[in-house]
Amino acid sequence: MSVLIAMLLAVVVWVGATVMFGYAGLIIGALVGVAVMYAFILALTASGLFAKKGGAAH
Repeated sequence: MSVLIAMLLAVVVWVGATVMFGYAGLIIGALVGVAVMYAFILALTASGLFAKKGGAAH
């Protein structure tokens, strides 16, 4: 439920930035959104990016 609220808030902020700053706000908002989602996905998968210390190799 909190993810839905955060997503709705992000949309409201993005629309507000577009209204206030015009086309530049739209582009910058989209770029920031993509960067945040990339960081979020990277954080979710970070444990799989590095080899485990110890154990047999597969």
